[in-house]
Amino acid sequence: MNKTLASLRKHGVRIVATVALIATSLLASTGCMTLDHIVDPEQPLAMYGGTTSSYDYIDDPGSPFFGSLIRIVDLPVTLVGDTVMLPISAPVEMLR
Repeated sequence: MNKTLASLRKHGVRIVATVALIATSLLASTGCMTLDHIVDPEQPLAMYGGTTSSYDYIDDPGSPFFGSLIRIVDLPVTLVGDTVMLPISAPVEMLR
């Protein structure tokens, strides 16, 4: 019985470590689309431009699955970033 319990613990630790590794990889690989939108000289500054870019990427049927998954994980961070940038992006867009 003691040997079985030790085996279950060892197996459980492996599962937790694997899940933690996958979660860390996903979170570490997200690049906030707000920053991408701001530094891209090809795109005019727009309100919620990063969120729009993320949504367009996710919605595109030609986007790879893993890239869309990263954008989905990144979407809340991008939404917050775009909201923080509103005092800058809103006047710029309204003056156009």
